[in-house]
Amino acid sequence: MQEQIEAVLVCCTHYDAIMNFQYSNTDYITKELLHLYQDYLFEVEVENQKNVNIAKQLDQVMYVYITTKRFFRFVQTYFLEEKSTTFVEILDIIALYHDYIKEEMNETVDTKWI
Repeated sequence: MQEQIEAVLVCCTHYDAIMNFQYSNTDYITKELLHLYQDYLFEVEVENQKNVNIAKQLDQVMYVYITTKRFFRFVQTYFLEEKSTTFVEILDIIALYHDYIKEEMNETVDTKWI
């Protein structure tokens, strides 16, 4: 178990910041996402490079979630609108981040140089 913890802390540099994130007691979505994050990290097979890469991506996505208000609202809105959506697939959370990035790129405003 100690090796698993050390491996997680090495590949997931934002673990402490994510797990220490303060959120409202009524924020069920964040609570479930944090539980999924933690459960996945401590169940991942560190010998499997694909799983380690997914863990790194998940770490980055969750860090963006706790530090970027727009992404936080994007995720909250998505799960509130999709009431039937369950929190079971890590890859769905990563895919949601990619959707957010695409949407952000589409909303980029053209600027004019004077």
